[in-house]
Amino acid sequence: MHDLTQKGAIALQGNNERKWLRSMPDSIPASHDEITNVRKFLDQMPLWYTCDSYLFVHAGIRPGIPLDHQTAEDLTEIRQPFFESPVNPEYTIVFGHTSTYRFLVPPWQIWIGAGKMGIDTGAGHGYYVSLIDLTHRLQWYISVHSPSTVRCSVIPGSSGGLEDKSIYS
Repeated sequence: MHDLTQKGAIALQGNNERKWLRSMPDSIPASHDEITNVRKFLDQMPLWYTCDSYLFVHAGIRPGIPLDHQTAEDLTEIRQPFFESPVNPEYTIVFGHTSTYRFLVPPWQIWIGAGKMGIDTGAGHGYYVSLIDLTHRLQWYISVHSPSTVRCSVIPGSSGGLEDKSIYS
């Protein structure tokens, strides 16, 4: 991941990165340079990122609090207050942390609500890993179990009638 961020990718800090950082002792012996480098990398990851009309965040935002006053815990752990909050007119908020099957959609689908897009398709729960291409409004996904077929579908709300289709097996 470090290499990708060196080339311009944005990696956001989430609840598991924060948990790992909290579990590490304050001082690490010099013989553990790799751990020190990982800690530095995780510490420097932003908690949110904006691009065009999108706000990317690990879990969501606390309603009624300006973005620059959100707590790290809210940005990496919030659920219900965010889901039930009104739309933010400034951005479509793209978030993970809560698997989309919990929004009662099939586990391979992303969830789209008013001004919100949930993209965690449940890899950690035995479902799917997804890649979202917002420029072309495409979702690429693959099951964490065999058979390993990469599928692609158009993100709902976009133009075109492309059906889900298998790309690679």
